[in-house]
Amino acid sequence: MPNIPGKQGGQGEVTISVRGKRDTIFKIEQKPKNVEVAISATDPVNKKGVYKVMVTIPPGTPPGQIDDQIVLSTDHPKASLLRIPLQVFVHGPS
Repeated sequence: MPNIPGKQGGQGEVTISVRGKRDTIFKIEQKPKNVEVAISATDPVNKKGVYKVMVTIPPGTPPGQIDDQIVLSTDHPKASLLRIPLQVFVHGPS
């Protein structure tokens, strides 16, 4: 998500594959201001352990650099925290 128009907003997606195709519970612990994050299983019946993280920059987000991270906690015994770096430049009208 390198360049997003602030007036329109934008969206990006990250896919997480859990080792062993284990069902996992994720909780959003930290996210940047002006960013929405949603997590869902892609196909819980046919693709166990595969999750989609949707990252949304809402319309009307002020211009500027978002250089932060999304932190997810999990119930997985080998990964209690997952950090996803986020770098986005939100530009204003040209």
